[in-house]
Amino acid sequence: MSAFRQGYGLSDEKHRRLKPELDRLFLLTSFDKLRWAIDRSPSRIEEFVGRAKTALNLTQLAQNRHPTSMKSMS
Repeated sequence: MSAFRQGYGLSDEKHRRLKPELDRLFLLTSFDKLRWAIDRSPSRIEEFVGRAKTALNLTQLAQNRHPTSMKSMS
């Protein structure tokens, strides 16, 4: 992951500062894709429910590890 960040010119410190926002964006896009499946592809709803649950769980874990960095999420 460090090489990926370096490729985009992100230092580890800058990534740490951006991480809470990136987590929220990941959560938002996961639920948006679920909404898309509900509207456009009902056969894939369960797939996107699973993805949304995973995103929610990962975001909650991150919030529990760093509660002050994600304070605006609550």
